[in-house]
Amino acid sequence: MESRSQASFPRRVLHALESAETGLLVLSLAGMIVLAVLQIVLRNAAQTGLVWIDPLLRRLVLWIALLGAMVASRNQDHLSIDVINHFLPLRAAAFCKGLAYLFTALVCAALAHSCGLFLLDEYEYGMQAMQGVPSWVVELIMPLAFGVMALRYLAAGLVLLRDLARGVVTGERPC
Repeated sequence: MESRSQASFPRRVLHALESAETGLLVLSLAGMIVLAVLQIVLRNAAQTGLVWIDPLLRRLVLWIALLGAMVASRNQDHLSIDVINHFLPLRAAAFCKGLAYLFTALVCAALAHSCGLFLLDEYEYGMQAMQGVPSWVVELIMPLAFGVMALRYLAAGLVLLRDLARGVVTGERPC
């Protein structure tokens, strides 16, 4: 019984991280909507506005975009051009999809690395995003998101190629 709880522990942790990721996306989107509406009301009704809302909204767009990309990469629910998938035999299509996942992982890893270097520069130069908040804090989502996506696509590509090598190919096209 103890081994069963240990085996389910990684699944529980993964589920908790996925829930946190989705919750953060929903919270960011809801916060963005509320702040945008508040700013519009303040400008129209009171002829004023809060100075920190506009820069925060710009940062929230970045967070929502990258959190959305992370959520889409969770089950490979991203946009893709898969014309070749329809013309190749099933095994060849699966192989191409596995290679595409590995290439995507490589690109995401390179972006995570570049974003990490960018954040180090922002930290070293003491750049500020808004109202005294360091820019590296609000831009931390960039290397984090690309790193998570790199790991997800690496895992998806390796699993797909492993299954292909084992001869486990379903009757469905790997989209």
